[in-house]
Amino acid sequence: MSDNMAAKIGEIVQVHNDNPVKRVPIARPSFGREGKQIKLLSNHFTVKLSGIDAVSIKSEDDKVIDGKGIGRKVMDKVLQTYSSELAGKEFAYDGEKCLFTVGPLPQNNFEFTVILEETSSRAAGGSLGHGSPNQGDKKRSKCTHLAKKFVVGISYAAKIPLKSVALALRGSESDHAQDALRVLDIVLRQQQAKRGCLLVRQSFFSDDFRNLVDLTGGVSGCRGLHSSFRTTIGGLSLNMDVSTTMIVTPGPVFDFLLTNQNVRDIRDIDWPRAKKMLKNLRVKAIHNNMEFKIIGLSDEPCSRQTFPMKVRNGSSEGETVEITVQEYFKSKQVDLTMPYLPCLDVGKPKRPNYVPIEVAGTNPLCHMVSLQRYTKALSSQQRATLVEKSRQKPQERMRVVTDAVKNNRYDDDPILSSCGIKIEKQLTRVDGRVLSAPTLVVGNSEDCVPNRGRWNYNNKVRLFEPVKIERWAIVNFSARCDMSRISRDLINCGRTKGIIIERPFTLVDEDSQSRRCTPVVRVESMFEKVKANLPGPPEFLLCVLPERKNCDLYGPWKKKNLHEMGIITQCIVPSVKMNDQYYTNVLLKINAKLGGMNSKLSLEHRHMIPIVNQTPTLILGMDVSHGSPGRADVPSIAAVVGSRCWPLISRYRASVRTQSPKVEMIDSLFKPLDDGKDDGIIRELLLDFYKTSQQRKPKQIIIFSFAYVGYSWHAFQIAKRPPEKAACAAAGGESGVGSKESGAGGEELGDSGEKLLRLPPQPGSLLHAFLLCKRWRGHGFLPGGENGTGGCRHGASGAGSEESGAGEEELGGSGEKLLCLYVWRSAEKLAGAMADTEKAAGSCGVSGAGTPLPLLSDGVSESQFSQVLNVELNQIIKAYQYMDQGPIPKFTVIIAQKNHHTKLFQENAPDNVPPGTVVDSGIVHPRQYDFYMCAHAGPIGTSRPTHYHVLLDEIGFLPDEVQKLVLALSYVYQRSTTAISVVAPICYAHLAAAQMGQFMKFEEFAETSSGSGGVPSSSGAVVPELPRLHADVCSSMFFC
Repeated sequence: MSDNMAAKIGEIVQVHNDNPVKRVPIARPSFGREGKQIKLLSNHFTVKLSGIDAVSIKSEDDKVIDGKGIGRKVMDKVLQTYSSELAGKEFAYDGEKCLFTVGPLPQNNFEFTVILEETSSRAAGGSLGHGSPNQGDKKRSKCTHLAKKFVVGISYAAKIPLKSVALALRGSESDHAQDALRVLDIVLRQQQAKRGCLLVRQSFFSDDFRNLVDLTGGVSGCRGLHSSFRTTIGGLSLNMDVSTTMIVTPGPVFDFLLTNQNVRDIRDIDWPRAKKMLKNLRVKAIHNNMEFKIIGLSDEPCSRQTFPMKVRNGSSEGETVEITVQEYFKSKQVDLTMPYLPCLDVGKPKRPNYVPIEVAGTNPLCHMVSLQRYTKALSSQQRATLVEKSRQKPQERMRVVTDAVKNNRYDDDPILSSCGIKIEKQLTRVDGRVLSAPTLVVGNSEDCVPNRGRWNYNNKVRLFEPVKIERWAIVNFSARCDMSRISRDLINCGRTKGIIIERPFTLVDEDSQSRRCTPVVRVESMFEKVKANLPGPPEFLLCVLPERKNCDLYGPWKKKNLHEMGIITQCIVPSVKMNDQYYTNVLLKINAKLGGMNSKLSLEHRHMIPIVNQTPTLILGMDVSHGSPGRADVPSIAAVVGSRCWPLISRYRASVRTQSPKVEMIDSLFKPLDDGKDDGIIRELLLDFYKTSQQRKPKQIIIFSFAYVGYSWHAFQIAKRPPEKAACAAAGGESGVGSKESGAGGEELGDSGEKLLRLPPQPGSLLHAFLLCKRWRGHGFLPGGENGTGGCRHGASGAGSEESGAGEEELGGSGEKLLCLYVWRSAEKLAGAMADTEKAAGSCGVSGAGTPLPLLSDGVSESQFSQVLNVELNQIIKAYQYMDQGPIPKFTVIIAQKNHHTKLFQENAPDNVPPGTVVDSGIVHPRQYDFYMCAHAGPIGTSRPTHYHVLLDEIGFLPDEVQKLVLALSYVYQRSTTAISVVAPICYAHLAAAQMGQFMKFEEFAETSSGSGGVPSSSGAVVPELPRLHADVCSSMFFC
């Protein structure tokens, strides 16, 4: 961006194409020193590791077993029956694919046959034949003794030396260290699985009623525990924390339907909605004590739904007659009191199996099985209840996690004992520091010193830079609103804060007839009334909505104002507490949106921020907002905010784009078009910085990003091959197999986008690899396709892949093929976004020369750190080079992780840690540059510190300077009068993405997905393009 940069817009500038430098996270340069010392406790428990230095691995095919928990029963039976053949070794089983033992087994290959006698199975419904009541009755006498035959094949796979953990503790990075930790985590999971717990990644949940919280709607919050091993600078530790998930409330299906739809009479049930809700849930039929999976509802009610039933007529084969479900149960002395209800279909698409929903007498005929995860979106009321009931005071949380470590008796676990694992029973002590809160500047350039992370605007304190509002109006969509009172109170409150608000031009009420129309029509009708009552376009509209959350009017209203009309708007909801504090909070948002500034850092005001004030510095905050759970068709929204008006760090502008659903990496940072222009996000923000910063180019950029920690073990199947090919597979060759996601509600082991982990035997280690497969009743299972060779460069046999599912299809075959599986691990790959982004990274030149740049982002996992460093950062560099051939800015990249499980407690006080608490010792990474900071005050519950990772620092901040900058950026959030837990640029990006995402919540926008308005994503699919902001509002802080 040279002086004539404006003339170069749209021109193609030669981009350097040097070989890109592979960046890795930097090591910790030193430790912070500033701040008041404080003694803390952490929910990490010290682990002593000694003795054996390796763990064996076996892998297993999870597609063969049909029914939750059957795999564990099979492996328990193997261990019980063939203990001598396995040399008496205990093994850890992940529930799906992998087995682990300490030390090698007597031989590399086994094949075992086990028989299970099952009295209940989720798959049993699939085997009862047509018209479940009849066929089930025919076989019911045999169910108790139903024997299922499993053939289990085990083959050598790989080794993992536990001594690699010790190397990692000394700062030596190793794939084996993470693999060994995952093995230990699976050992912990197995211990809880044996107790009947629901396993969700590294958390476990029991069905103890004391752990359940009713959220209404047939959904309950279930409190459990998270446990994982972590390498820290203080040694190996066990991180134990309270965790919460949502489950379907166990109980009669009849009661579940009434509660879920909030009706009192079963006749009021919306059955299409009920069918959608019930599908894939598991129920237990009381009349035969068997468990089934629901696939749908019957087409007819019980009184008319028929099925074929064989009756004896003297002949050997009998006679087949059609009988209704009601008649069948009547013949069994069960009188259905509500035969007009449909039945649950718990069979298969071509082999239905009907179970009545109703309660016969005082006994329900079917129950919802306990511990079924609920993965759909919660309502606002459900979320509020879950948050409120999940809160725990610090002392209570300390007690819960300490008791959990003691009660789980990890020292008695045979595998952990064999590995030499000893876990302390006390919380880890760590040294912390409390940084001083930055001084703020408010109205009349007065200094304001926050007290415990808070400050306020009373009648004597005015805003730093208040605006004047002249042309504005109030529109009312609510039937219970006194607009005159709102106008009067808002004007009076604004006067005390320094905001001059003229009387509104008009107060517009919605017609009662319009309330019956669709949201889009209601918004259009309201705007027609506004235009008719105003002499010209207003600069601001205050909108009164009828509902606080999830109002259908919000999206259309925002789109109309921000996209079409270019009008700043603020939405409110009538409240019984519309007092001075309420109006103050509203005015803080309005003032920031209209270009004012509520407060300012004293250092910022006096141009004294270290490093940032000396050199033009652009701060970027990034976030990606996804659709609701279960909505894979809704595009994700990527937002980046950039600071403006350097040397300020309190003003930001947002740029927002759509991208492929559920993709965390932003793919539109640099987006060259066919006409030679760049339509990417970064270009927009660079230009804005240049225009608002005295035509100065940014020489420094700083990056923050949220990290999601997720590890998984994945196995894929291959056919039994000739010896030379099997040997190739055992050596751990690479392949291009895709990933498999575990089903919701089961044992979720990882993300999509997996990469093969090569684990060849290491000299001197004891790690052995085994391949295992199972077959049920002699049915062979097909390999994973020509690319599913699981690490062998020789192709597998040419069978296609088979999706795993609960009883969808039975696979038959006469071939006795062993299905070999390989261990896979979550790698540096984002879901659905790697192919193109890797190419982009490979073609982007990186130069270390030049002066510095800052950046903030959200939602990236530890295994994806390199994607931020080598893909997103390269895209930003390319966008800069595309516009200017001068020196590349210097970068500092900082990831902010919020969804971890580390908590900090004061050692000698019951309250949360004070605002500004920072920890960079004891529980931090042994090598990488990270620290924990709790910038905010925690008046309720237990504060969660933010875990910051400094991945790159070309600018050259000292640790104290980085930590103070992070704390300062937690105090520039214009929407509130408190410090926030994460730096403001990330929060602003989150708000911008969420607000623009509302544009897609009504049908009008969704239609563009099949039209010309879409843009291709990195995966090649067409994604609907998000409407751009109007020129009059695009540079505002509309997201506040």
